[in-house]
Amino acid sequence: MNDARELRFLVEQPPSLPVRLWRELKIQTREFSANPGGYVRSSMANDAIGRKRTKSLMFGLSIGFIIIGGFVGFSFALWWLNHHGLDAKADTKKDDLTQLTMVDTDVPKIDLPKKDKRAGGGGGGGKNEPTPASKGRLPKASLTDPIVAPTTHPSPIEHPSLPVAPTIQVNPQLIPPQNPNMPIGLPTGVVGPPSDGPGSGGGIGSGKGGGIGPGDGTGYGPGHGKGTGGGEYSEGGGDGDSGPITSKLQLLSNPRPDYTEEARKNKITGTVLVEATFRADGKIAGARVVRGLGYGLDEKAIEAVMKISFRPAERNGKPVSIKQNIKVSFTLL
Repeated sequence: MNDARELRFLVEQPPSLPVRLWRELKIQTREFSANPGGYVRSSMANDAIGRKRTKSLMFGLSIGFIIIGGFVGFSFALWWLNHHGLDAKADTKKDDLTQLTMVDTDVPKIDLPKKDKRAGGGGGGGKNEPTPASKGRLPKASLTDPIVAPTTHPSPIEHPSLPVAPTIQVNPQLIPPQNPNMPIGLPTGVVGPPSDGPGSGGGIGSGKGGGIGPGDGTGYGPGHGKGTGGGEYSEGGGDGDSGPITSKLQLLSNPRPDYTEEARKNKITGTVLVEATFRADGKIAGARVVRGLGYGLDEKAIEAVMKISFRPAERNGKPVSIKQNIKVSFTLL
């Protein structure tokens, strides 16, 4: 019986490329640490060892440059996205959400009596308070009968379901621009705690009738009935410069209001209509919501309108103050 045996040679599989590179790196690092000068001189020699070490140095430098370049490129990409990509996305979102539009741009002709027909009338009031009326701005002027008399004191109702603004019965064009940051009061009053003054019948001052001043009526100043200017009521006060608007109001900027989180969460869309007075001096006053949406969008619409820059309307080359409605549209795409 023949005992045949087969001889086989086992060939060891070479290690993977990363393993070989790591081993070579350790060897070269060890030799360089032991004798840096000799290692560098040997690398310059044109022999097998020198060429091997030169190749290893070039390989190491290449890997280093690749790592540094990748890090720098990644950092630049993050910076670009943070300063350009995200901003562009935010701007697109705003463009999709809001829009301001001027409406009712055709201002009707305004005919006022000539200056020889001087305005007259006045108003006064108070609440029998011992202290003089406190200093402040006039409330909104209107030719219609007042619903609520002006007062320097806060309303006893903190959150009225249907708030009504106090007014005085005066032609609005006869009232000079008011400082919106001042509380309501008597322009010639005293600086001090809020006081409606010693007058009677509601209103502010030393007169009576629900207006403001020492007169008798729902207007402003000395005089009777309503209006302003003294004496009996007369609608005059025109300066002879009457007629249609010759140059319309021009909006120079279109600030975009933001959605509130509450409105976005509830998917509220629609239009807020804001009325404001665009004054001859280039300022905006008396902004109020005519038709709102709630959820904080009314306040955002007013904030945007107050930031508008504009060129005032003109009559015969002279800037004039006009009231204008601004439509603020909120849309979720």
